[in-house]
Amino acid sequence: MGVRPDGDDVSAGPLKSKRKRNEDYTETQAKWLVKGVASRWKAWHAKGTRSSSKQEKQKWTVDLSEALIKVESCGAAAGNSSVPNASQQSHNRSEELRAQLAVWRKDQAQKKLNVKADRQAQEAHSQRPPATAVKANAKALVSSRPSNSQHLEQQSSRGPRRPPLNQDRTQQRAARRGPTAAATSQPGRLHLLRAQALQLRHLNCRIEAAMAAAHKEAPQQLAKAAMAVAEAEAEAIHSQARQRMNDQDKEATAALDLLVPALQSWHTSKRQQDAHLQMASRALEASLLHVPLVGGATAGPDPQRPDEAGLRAALEGLGAELQVCQPSLALLSSCCPHRESQQPVYMLHSTPEEVSQPRCGGIAAAAALAEDLANGFQAPLSQRRSSFRRQRSSRSVTRAFAERPARACPSCQGTNRIVCQDCTGTGVLPRGGYHARNEVVLSRIQGSKWTALTSTLGWRHFHAIASRKDGRQSYVLLAATCDKSTQLWVNTKILKDRAAWANGWRQRSELQALEKASSGRPCKTCDSSGFLPCPRCAAISSSGLFHL
Repeated sequence: MGVRPDGDDVSAGPLKSKRKRNEDYTETQAKWLVKGVASRWKAWHAKGTRSSSKQEKQKWTVDLSEALIKVESCGAAAGNSSVPNASQQSHNRSEELRAQLAVWRKDQAQKKLNVKADRQAQEAHSQRPPATAVKANAKALVSSRPSNSQHLEQQSSRGPRRPPLNQDRTQQRAARRGPTAAATSQPGRLHLLRAQALQLRHLNCRIEAAMAAAHKEAPQQLAKAAMAVAEAEAEAIHSQARQRMNDQDKEATAALDLLVPALQSWHTSKRQQDAHLQMASRALEASLLHVPLVGGATAGPDPQRPDEAGLRAALEGLGAELQVCQPSLALLSSCCPHRESQQPVYMLHSTPEEVSQPRCGGIAAAAALAEDLANGFQAPLSQRRSSFRRQRSSRSVTRAFAERPARACPSCQGTNRIVCQDCTGTGVLPRGGYHARNEVVLSRIQGSKWTALTSTLGWRHFHAIASRKDGRQSYVLLAATCDKSTQLWVNTKILKDRAAWANGWRQRSELQALEKASSGRPCKTCDSSGFLPCPRCAAISSSGLFHL
């Protein structure tokens, strides 16, 4: 009758053997099982492998395995039967399922590799050294980097070469062995691409770290470069200054060489002028020695005053002679034992007339005088002078003072009065009285206005723009109101003087009123007389003359 679509023989009829029925049932069950597993496999692929759970994956794997086992068993049973068509179909279906299972296993292996690579990348990222270590490594790399000239020399000495790849040992071995079947297949290529992506990511991380460290060091490098440029500029400026100084020295030397003859002639003329001036000064001193002054005094040294240098030389010579004659004088004094006192003979007489009449007369008095003089000249000159002054009588000192000529007082010139300093001899105080000074405060002087009572640099109205102190002196910078370029420094002492400056800006009428205004109050110091009694003459005498 024919064959059914399911593979059963229709001509066989309903009477089949038990074995045949069992084989047909097994084959039909395997077919339907394969169809169900294939449909679920397609649904799983359509749904997506990532969205399925682990239990579902295990279940599908078990179902596929069971289906393959049953199909293989059915294929074996069908091979023994007389129906070749069913066995061929089951074999084809089993091969298809086997291929699908192999694809699924490859996908699972690729997923495991991806998960492992992600885990390794995460561990490498977590184990990355800190920023300080990266910075130190970048510094070492930058410091070890050759300069541009060295790099060019190295490149010129070497031939063209490909840069080395940062590969691990497994990749290096694989590169030496050549491409394998796993590498040429799609999963192998995917694995290789994944490894290369991880390697590139690691290199990018290192490059970013190096760039960050270099970015941090860039301001320092720029500052160093700026300092080097500034130092070079300063050295250039110093060298230019030294060159200018050398040029100026050369010019000055050349100018001095030209001026040496003129300087020599000027030096000669100066010597002659100095000699003439000395002669004129000597002549002037000689003429001033005989100029008569008030009260019979004369200028220059006292003509009646003895020459101290000559007297000192004469006394020293006399002392030397007396020391030579001292043994003879001692012998003479022993011959005359009667002496009235131990005081020198020349000090026992108060008048020159009594000196000519010695009380001890004769050789004894002369011996005593010589011995006293010899003992006195053995002492120092200062002691001799002081002892002589102590032993002089007050009457001889008074007489010597009275005999000296009187001279005029240098303060009042013998008039017994001096000029009053408060009113300058006018008897009337100036404008402002005893406080005739403008108020000047350096902390508030800037911006103040001033008027010069006399025209200064062609202007009268000024304003203060600056101030400064130079030790104990202070100065104010004044600028003309109508001409900013006209400026002058004025001492605060001059600025305080009301006779020279007025505070504020005054009009011409006000200045004329100040000039025509009468003087201030009368001076109470001198009672409006303008003179005061000379204190020096009042302390010495009332005549205006005293002895020098």
